[in-house]
Amino acid sequence: MNRLLQPLFFILFIISFSFSQDDKKDNKEEKQNKSLPIKAERFYDLETDEGTWMSIDVSPDGQSIVFDLLGDLYTIPITGGNAKRITKGMAFDSQPRFSPDGKSIVYISDKSGGNNVWIRDLETNDSTQI
Repeated sequence: MNRLLQPLFFILFIISFSFSQDDKKDNKEEKQNKSLPIKAERFYDLETDEGTWMSIDVSPDGQSIVFDLLGDLYTIPITGGNAKRITKGMAFDSQPRFSPDGKSIVYISDKSGGNNVWIRDLETNDSTQI
């Protein structure tokens, strides 16, 4: 009986040692990856002249429109033309509205990890989380 127990204990010891080594390796990788942002693996260029489920707002001076499309924000002259992208990236930005003076927009974004309200200065392109 003693002959059987010694190899069994040895096998259990080896197995527990290998699991503890894997846990340490996982913890090191987890600490290293914790501060890494999500990076896009693939990109796709999209050209369109229509959209659905878009939120839009007209500037106070009536000269431009701000809208969201596929998670990014754009402005376009009210008379038409090419849209100018205001935000881009992995964050999903939506529901833009102009400020009363037309110098900034307020919008919802998940770029900080959850949906929050952000203000973007249109002159400096600086965003501030509220």
